Amino acid sequence: MVLLSGDVHHGYLAEMDLGAGVQSAVYQAVCSPLRNPLGTPERLALGAGWTRTGELVGKTLARLAGVEEPRVRWRLTHEEPWFHNHVGTLEVRGREAILRVEKTMPEDGREPRLYTLLEHRLA
Repeated sequence: MVLLSGDVHHGYLAEMDLGAGVQSAVYQAVCSPLRNPLGTPERLALGAGWTRTGELVGKTLARLAGVEEPRVRWRLTHEEPWFHNHVGTLEVRGREAILRVEKTMPEDGREPRLYTLLEHRLA
């Protein structure tokens, strides 16, 4: 299963960990092709949320607020979220699915070309 979303000023591909014994794969693919740039503080906060330290801070705050810990966990399938304009393509052929995320290069006014940020086989 793939959840497609966008318009959150950054992008990522995350996989859900459903626990032991579950064979189904669940992904969330987020792409923001035309987004408003975030400032450095916002980028740092969003990026920190995907780190182990960010996860511990979030869990601590949730516990203090009386929120139950979720039964599932999400993890990025790559190093860090993307904070530039990018486009995602989900290619499905039979039982095979591949997500490709690309951005334009260079961003200095010359003729742009697509540069692959991520190509990930989902199924």
